[in-house]
Amino acid sequence: MRIIGIQSSARTKPRQRSHVQRASTKRWFHPKLELLECRCLLSINAPVVDLDGSLSGGMDFSSSWINSMLPYASGSGGGNVFITAVSNATVTDADIATLTSMTVSIVGVHPGDWLSASNAGTSIAAPSYNNTTGVLTLSGSDTLANYQTVLRTVKYTNISTTLGGPIATSVTANVQANDGLHLSNSAVATIAVSVPPIVDLNGNAGGLDFTSVWRNTGVVGITDPTISVAGASVIDGRNANLTQITATIVPFNANNVLAATTTGTSIVATYVPGTGVLTLAGTDTTAHYQQVLRTITYNNTGGGPGVGSVAVN
Repeated sequence: MRIIGIQSSARTKPRQRSHVQRASTKRWFHPKLELLECRCLLSINAPVVDLDGSLSGGMDFSSSWINSMLPYASGSGGGNVFITAVSNATVTDADIATLTSMTVSIVGVHPGDWLSASNAGTSIAAPSYNNTTGVLTLSGSDTLANYQTVLRTVKYTNISTTLGGPIATSVTANVQANDGLHLSNSAVATIAVSVPPIVDLNGNAGGLDFTSVWRNTGVVGITDPTISVAGASVIDGRNANLTQITATIVPFNANNVLAATTTGTSIVATYVPGTGVLTLAGTDTTAHYQQVLRTITYNNTGGGPGVGSVAVN
């Protein structure tokens, strides 16, 4: 409520008090005042948050996230992705020129989900993210323009190094502003998760590949078999299950053999000597596929492959 104007003088002393009301203006006659006039303006409009500005005609925005922390995506961008159109997202309010707070809330927060923003050049408090609730909070009285600036810096990522992503095909975040009297609309940011499965044959040793030595004395592992986080791994940032892994020997030799142990899983291992391809198939967890991957072995039953080295892709 804002007081627009008060006018008064003390020229006469009316003996009676009367009340006149017209539209939004109220006038009172008082024994010691000739006229007291008060106009009151109330804020009736809520703030409006538009994540894509004029791009689509709606208030929401869609983006895509990949995990650039994983070796396969090195240098390909991703990692942190904007959840708004950085040049178009807007925050407006027809009545009030400032906001008191804004929240960005992930719906059904996943392990490793993370939101961040920059408050540089504003009076907005340092952005605070609660990774348990999935809520990023921007607070402090500041102009619409400054809140708009900070909104355009909000980014999403997932920092889980063991899962490789949120284990979801998409992540949704709701954005809402508060002008001290009203909450805005809830604008929706949808982040598509674009992370293919990752096979790492040597675990934490760096890179994705593994080298072993075959000495014509029996089978040899083609992965780091360590039964710990340091061993060969399979992760999928989108899904909890896999349906297949293949291992292919290059170059082909009729006496080459690949094998794996699937005990305790729903996975079926099939090796075709004529193609040099070992197929692990069946819907099962990434953990079970990782378990079986660590058991894959190579052998040659004919005394040697006839070449200095073989590759298994």
